[in-house]
Amino acid sequence: IFVSRLTAMKGVEDVIRAFSYIKKKESKARLWIVGQGENKYITRLKRIVKADGLTSSVVFWGYVPSQKKLELMRRAHILLHGSVKEGWGLVVLEAASQATPTVAFAVPGLRDVIIHEKTGVLVFGRNKEVFADSAIILLHDKERLLKMQRRSLRYAASFSWDEETKKSLQLLQKEYKK
Repeated sequence: IFVSRLTAMKGVEDVIRAFSYIKKKESKARLWIVGQGENKYITRLKRIVKADGLTSSVVFWGYVPSQKKLELMRRAHILLHGSVKEGWGLVVLEAASQATPTVAFAVPGLRDVIIHEKTGVLVFGRNKEVFADSAIILLHDKERLLKMQRRSLRYAASFSWDEETKKSLQLLQKEYKK
């Protein structure tokens, strides 16, 4: 699954191209793309999907309500995150809360939210084949995947909006007093 705003910066084109590579090795693989964006860009993405012969394997869900998004994340095996940078990567925690680990490029923001080899896999560089292979290897190693699913759940549960708000306020108060 890919979940994000559909923009070039979010790397959805890289995810589609990596999925094309995955599909060659895993004929039953499916990619769900969840999110909205400008119609012109979505048309471009659909052209890439068609050109790569992936039309029957890729579903564009568009915008879905939060509960449906979480359901799709829960049903997915892996979140593929192709972003070139993130402020934090909240979608990674949302997926983790549904026991879905992430394979992502090791970019700022995602390096901070993914614990490499614990809650997901960080891919260094922007090599789409390495990205795809990382997902395939994880899918095939059922024991490793199960451990990541369990760790992802625990990791996501360790975050609380109330606690994070308190920490942020304390930090702001500390800085204000300087």
